[in-house]
Amino acid sequence: MRSDVVADSDPLQPAGLSAVLAAHRPQLVRFFTGRTGSIAEAEDVVQEIWLHIAQPITGPIANPLAYLHRIGMNIVLDRVRANGRRARRDSGYVEATTTITGAGRRR
Repeated sequence: MRSDVVADSDPLQPAGLSAVLAAHRPQLVRFFTGRTGSIAEAEDVVQEIWLHIAQPITGPIANPLAYLHRIGMNIVLDRVRANGRRARRDSGYVEATTTITGAGRRR
């Protein structure tokens, strides 16, 4: 009989991680809602975790739930960084293309 750690660490069996994700999905959505401030964003993060674990894993995973949290936090951080870059880019574009009229006139 295989232990949970061995079943989850089998690189040919992402089903072990999928089962952990399915069992803890509501908890993960709550966790990432707290991190992102949005239920919709948290749902997107959990969906991206599903996509990530669908790929073969090359090493043992001692704590599958912690592994899923780490994947999700990496996704959240990537999104925060992308949003920051987007905001800076958009702000720079607005500044470069906006003309302020009437700034020098006083009544």
